[in-house]
Amino acid sequence: MADGGAPGGAAVRARGRRGRGRVLIGALAVVALIAAVSALWQTQFGPLTHAARCWGAWPDEGGASLFDHGDRDRASDEVSPTPEAPRGRCTVTWSRGTGSAARQQRARVGYGTGPKAEAARRSWLDGLFARGGDPLPGALPGFVGDGSGALVLPERCDVDGRPSVVTVGGARQGDGRAGVAGGGFARTGRLLVDLANHGMRRAGCAPERPLRMAAAPTASAAPSPSASPSEPCSLPGLLGRAETARGGLASISGGGRGDFRTCVVSQRGEPAAQFAMVARPRLVALFDGTAGPARLPGDRIPLPDRRAYGRMDASGATVRADCAGRPAIYTMRTGRTTGTSLDDPSTVFPRFVTAASRAAGCPAAGNASR
Repeated sequence: MADGGAPGGAAVRARGRRGRGRVLIGALAVVALIAAVSALWQTQFGPLTHAARCWGAWPDEGGASLFDHGDRDRASDEVSPTPEAPRGRCTVTWSRGTGSAARQQRARVGYGTGPKAEAARRSWLDGLFARGGDPLPGALPGFVGDGSGALVLPERCDVDGRPSVVTVGGARQGDGRAGVAGGGFARTGRLLVDLANHGMRRAGCAPERPLRMAAAPTASAAPSPSASPSEPCSLPGLLGRAETARGGLASISGGGRGDFRTCVVSQRGEPAAQFAMVARPRLVALFDGTAGPARLPGDRIPLPDRRAYGRMDASGATVRADCAGRPAIYTMRTGRTTGTSLDDPSTVFPRFVTAASRAAGCPAAGNASR
């Protein structure tokens, strides 16, 4: 009996070894597949170590934060850009407490080209520059304020001739303050670059080398509310000293250097006028609506020392002029009525163009070709 059963026992053991071998091979294949998928995912969308919001750019642990209470207790809602629909959005909300003790902060992220229609695009651009800001360091075509900013993406991400841009801004409730106070220039700048890289990968237009910020952006010196109001926006000649003092005006935000300058002037804490001057090509393209040699729609604007084309009315102006051989965009938007020349763009806007151009090193009598 034992002799007769030995061959059968050997066969069973052999089948067992073959079965275990097939299981081991299958397990190794599954492990290899998981590793490959993980590597592909991390290459395209970022690391898997922690849950990440906003297309994988905003990890739940660590990373840049716009919240002054940290990154916990967050909720998010997002739509990722894709090659077929290169538009995206993301909203991240931090909240704590109830009733009168409730506190909430919200960061809003956008990816897209903005509206195409002229009036809607003008309003959209007004919003981008509403809180002022300073240029991002190096060659990055963007700017950042305290908890807000924008970064124009490379031409390969243009859609129908319009540049794509990543934007970030915020709001807060419960403590009487505006914006996302915990952002800061450096944090917001790093987050903008991370959002841009992840958004471009999702949209299928990422360059071979990801965007990098060589140094942290810093705020340029801006006058404090208690400083002398003699030169709003640090631009001599914009408003006279007597008019500034009489109107109770002050620069509440803004900055810039060279070919990028923004400023918001307030009266009793409310915006009275918003100014911007940009001569960086990709930022100029935002206003033109195309990446090529576009023309800003409009008529010739009479300025005392240069030719400019665009629009000017009671609500403000957007014009294109020459700045040392390259196109520049100058804008103004009016706010509350102040009883000063800020209420009249035809008076104060030419002063801004002259003062900002002088600060940027642009010669007078430039000629912006139509």
